[in-house]
Amino acid sequence: MVIKEGEADLDALDPSERGRNRAGRGARGERAMRMMMKARMDTQMSNQVTKGGAMPNSLKSAIERLKPEAAYFTPEGGRSMILVFDMQDSSQLPSIADPFFQEMGAEVTFEPVMNLDDLQRGLAALKEQS
Repeated sequence: MVIKEGEADLDALDPSERGRNRAGRGARGERAMRMMMKARMDTQMSNQVTKGGAMPNSLKSAIERLKPEAAYFTPEGGRSMILVFDMQDSSQLPSIADPFFQEMGAEVTFEPVMNLDDLQRGLAALKEQS
């Protein structure tokens, strides 16, 4: 997926690119890991951000920084956002989560995830070990 600089519009997430393995190499040479981040925002804090007009800028900033292959928004437990992106290094966790903590009082979780290609490679590696 290619997002041009300054292009953080969710329409820029080309459906043909979703689910592709874009993982590169991290700072220490490891392969990047596809992560799913779920941010469940505090209703009162996110109401203030929304009423103040800052919500679009906050979301745009997150999209520009993380360049997710998928972005979903849901009312699960209040305002929630799910992003699937490649994390280059675990040291990125604080800088990714902190804006959501500070701006929206969010509860943020991260989970490593795979797409179908990743799963097939993993299963093939298991078969080779047998």
